[in-house]
Amino acid sequence: GVIEYVNTAALDRLGYTEDELIGIKGRMLISPKNPSNLRDDIVSSVTHRMWKGDLLLITARGEEFWVHMTVSRLDRKDAPAGLVSISYEISERVLSEQRLLQFNEHLKQIHRLQTTSYTLFEELFEDYIQTGINILGMETGIISKVEDGVYTIHAVISDIDALKSGSKFQVSDTYCD
Repeated sequence: GVIEYVNTAALDRLGYTEDELIGIKGRMLISPKNPSNLRDDIVSSVTHRMWKGDLLLITARGEEFWVHMTVSRLDRKDAPAGLVSISYEISERVLSEQRLLQFNEHLKQIHRLQTTSYTLFEELFEDYIQTGINILGMETGIISKVEDGVYTIHAVISDIDALKSGSKFQVSDTYCD
């Protein structure tokens, strides 16, 4: 629907003036990153009175933020007369949920490492290194040992050609002081 009224809190968060928003279609504030069926879902639900859900909105500056919104149909003489929506920002909640999901996935990977049987140490090392690289978001992973001033690489995953399994370096030539 077309926006007829907007409160000052919404104006402040969205970064628009009242004149900029009054008269435009509300869907202009909805991010295209929302599910493609979101608009149809809202219209269908509001036809039967109300829709509630989380969606991504866009500010005047093009920044996106999450809200939980309730959209209800307003009736006049038993006929639809318009819509009213109430929303509150949930960006921090969504970010926390995403972090929890990622942490849960990391725990699953660590559990998988602990319960997998390996026939060769090389397979175990490679799986541990690759999992660590994925969890930590790094490009290089090394299993190494420092003994008697010598740094020995036992297993490595890296694009750096100088890093190879079996390579040995003096500790003084590394970052391992």
